[in-house]
Amino acid sequence: MQFSVLALASLAASAMAAPQAATGCRFVITDKGSTKALTSGCCPRGGSAKATIYNFQVTVFADKDCKFDQTPRDWTPVYKGSC
Repeated sequence: MQFSVLALASLAASAMAAPQAATGCRFVITDKGSTKALTSGCCPRGGSAKATIYNFQVTVFADKDCKFDQTPRDWTPVYKGSC
């Protein structure tokens, strides 16, 4: 799956602007310095989402109330998001 620079900019801008719907918050994880999405998804409101990415150098674009933390597990970084 590949996102354009405009799509990523739009997601980043929406993360800073409007309040999110009750359904949750969106996220996109890309290679650091790239616009190619490694994964994307939605974190349910009041819940969490996990993404296992085989790369420690990534950028996470997420809505402002979606927090992502990197947790290395068996030499594989796991990014856990909650909102």
